[in-house]
Amino acid sequence: MNNNASKMFKELIGLKVNEIYFQPTAGLLSDDNMFVFNFVGKEKNFSLHCFTFLRVIEKDQIILTSSDEFFDIEYHKIAEHSNDDFTERSLLKLRIDKLKDRLKNNAVKNVVCHKSGDVTIFFSNDITMSLYIDCHFCEYEYYRLLDLTKENKYLVTFFDSNIVKTICVL
Repeated sequence: MNNNASKMFKELIGLKVNEIYFQPTAGLLSDDNMFVFNFVGKEKNFSLHCFTFLRVIEKDQIILTSSDEFFDIEYHKIAEHSNDDFTERSLLKLRIDKLKDRLKNNAVKNVVCHKSGDVTIFFSNDITMSLYIDCHFCEYEYYRLLDLTKENKYLVTFFDSNIVKTICVL
């Protein structure tokens, strides 16, 4: 990951997550569904859109993974074409609610951007959120970070021609 992208991720330090949601986008905007994390501070607002594998842990316990969308609250796999009310039975909904509660009033303490393109975000209450580059699919977008306080300031990390690329527009 380039230095400008690392610097932009470092701007999350001190900010708090004020909104988390799961957006089904598979087949519409992307090949996968998207997690959105909105970060706010006194003068900064960022939005992180994650399509790649995501895992959130607190100490040694997994709070949320992107795979939670495939399981119900009893830890059984949800049938692919189930007509049941997905949102009420989904483990994902339960886990997102738990994460929202755990992150309330806790700021980003540090961000580590790995050469592989993986990103690890550390919060002040021992919660760690990791975004992992998990596939090599041509033109697959892994994540994007948008600075909502400045027009046209963003970064996008994607796979192109056998390498992971990050484009950062400041």
